[in-house]
Amino acid sequence: GYAPPPKNGVEQKRPGRPLNITSLVRLSSAVPNQIVVTWAPEIGKTYSMSVYLVRQLTSPLLLQRLRMKGIRNPDHSRALIKEKLTADPDSEIATTSLRVSLMCPVSYRIHKILVDSRMSL
Repeated sequence: GYAPPPKNGVEQKRPGRPLNITSLVRLSSAVPNQIVVTWAPEIGKTYSMSVYLVRQLTSPLLLQRLRMKGIRNPDHSRALIKEKLTADPDSEIATTSLRVSLMCPVSYRIHKILVDSRMSL
């Protein structure tokens, strides 16, 4: 859960991937969690930090959930996209574009598993 130590004389940069602090977190209402972040502020630079609580799911469980939902009508998907792109007069934020993948996530995952298994042979 810690960033790698800086090398002598070299400015420390943020890690290229998120820090995994799972082993440091206590998932109990009786024990509070506290995160302390320290950095050297620089004029003109802004910083942000995020902490996500996620649950890792297995591929069979995800596939089971997808099968339970069933197949959607293409018109339903079109309506959802149009809804996202429709301007809301009460909102200060407007969606000007929406990038979506047309590839089936299940097919893509199966393809990725097959390609990865071939690479390891």
